[in-house]
Amino acid sequence: MVLFPVLPEMVDGPMRGREHTYILTEDLVMPNGDIVRRGFTTDGISIPKWAQPLLGPHDGEAFCAAIAHDYRYRFSRLSRKEVDRLFLADMKQTGPGRVKRRLLYLGVRAGGGKVWRSYRRDPYLRLS
Repeated sequence: MVLFPVLPEMVDGPMRGREHTYILTEDLVMPNGDIVRRGFTTDGISIPKWAQPLLGPHDGEAFCAAIAHDYRYRFSRLSRKEVDRLFLADMKQTGPGRVKRRLLYLGVRAGGGKVWRSYRRDPYLRLS
């Protein structure tokens, strides 16, 4: 088990045509006590190539917060807005500056709805 914000050991592998995907090889414990379980697969931070010079690589200082965000999008009973706010709070712990945090947060608010809805429709991921 790894305590946030230390990056857990991960294995890079293919996932849905993404350039990089990662599988957690151990649990990741977030500051609020949430646990991202070993075996979880994620693409890290989904930053469009055109924005990477401004926001940095997909595995930068907000990476652990992005892993937890992906996990919560798939499995949390919280609202999308609550999950996105936790992403912002987690990033405050990992060190991205205020402007970068805000841009990443606004990015998930603007672009995360389609992914959120797809997870809510998936019968294997739906929480009752």
